[in-house]
Amino acid sequence: MDAPKQVAHGVWRLQSPMPEGHWIATADVYAIIGDDGSLHLIDTGWDSAASWDALNDFTAALGQDVSRIRSVTMTHLHQDHRGLANSIRERSGAEVRMHRADATTQHAPRGPSPAELADWGVPPEMTSVLIHAEPPPPDETVVDRMLEDGEALQIPGREAFVVHTPGHSPGSICVAMPVEKIVFTGDHVLPDFYPGVGLSPSRPGFDALAEYLQSLRRLVDLRAWRGLPGHGDAIDDLGARIDETIAHQIRRGQRARDRRKKAPGDSVWEIAASLPWGPGWDGLRDWHRVSALRQTAMHLAFSDGLKIDDDGILYTYATNGGRDDHDRDH
Repeated sequence: MDAPKQVAHGVWRLQSPMPEGHWIATADVYAIIGDDGSLHLIDTGWDSAASWDALNDFTAALGQDVSRIRSVTMTHLHQDHRGLANSIRERSGAEVRMHRADATTQHAPRGPSPAELADWGVPPEMTSVLIHAEPPPPDETVVDRMLEDGEALQIPGREAFVVHTPGHSPGSICVAMPVEKIVFTGDHVLPDFYPGVGLSPSRPGFDALAEYLQSLRRLVDLRAWRGLPGHGDAIDDLGARIDETIAHQIRRGQRARDRRKKAPGDSVWEIAASLPWGPGWDGLRDWHRVSALRQTAMHLAFSDGLKIDDDGILYTYATNGGRDDHDRDH
């Protein structure tokens, strides 16, 4: 294991191993040291022997021990961020924290319905594949404290609060530390690729893309801060990366709509296959292909598309339902 990397005063990063063969090599786990010497984690890494060993080595290198962890805060419910939470809790008695919207939907089905697949024009030979593409969920995480937007985390001598940023998941959060001017972004903003949207069920009446775009705007006051993401190195210019992420969504939506104008009869499947994706359409795992289809369908529902306002941050959209809002490929 590489030596722990200090990313701010009293804040250290572990790059925890992802499963062998996964296209993402590591997940970032952060340790915050309280003024009383207590240890507090942001995310945990995957539930695997390799991740557990890495966490033990990490805490030892900090002169600590897993048994001394006092709290674990998950940025969202995906396996690579909450996998070790139960094991840490059993070993240390740590308080486990997750946003209410994720904590209460851990086992909600995320897979597509046959009706969705038919609407997307999925080829018959792929229908069964995609219906069963949802990865098996990890064991339910025992959550001691359900977080809400704006809630302060109890870390002795440190100021940290929750910013609810749904989109990647319904209960995705960022954790802001105003004294250090850092924000743990989870998978909401990433340095090297763009977060998947539509990987988890959303609240009735909302769509994940709209929530994601609104959530990006929620970080407007933190643009000058340093971002500490769920994967990859620190984001030194968080504002620029937010702008790039918005621009990426604009481009993808415009490409989808342009393709539909040129070929009105093309299905969502055919349009999605023509768009650029991180590993390429053929390189997407089946579950990430479901996400790609959902994102494409959501983009096609935007009649006027996304527009950046003069300040380069705000943007508007109008859906076919006539709603106008201001605010909001792993």
